[in-house]
Amino acid sequence: MSTLPVLLLAANAWAQCSMCLRGAAAQNEAARQALNNGILLLLLPVFSLLAGFAWIAWQRRDP
Repeated sequence: MSTLPVLLLAANAWAQCSMCLRGAAAQNEAARQALNNGILLLLLPVFSLLAGFAWIAWQRRDP
């Protein structure tokens, strides 16, 4: 949980690799925001699966 504030405060680095940054630099603000939202949307299934596996592992741990 300590990395969450760091990620939220890094506004300039919101989900942009170097290729995405170059592509977004040529766009207007609305297009940059749409690109950021799209990248974050693509991360949702990955983090959902990770959270699901962590929850299953937590439930099946030996007490």
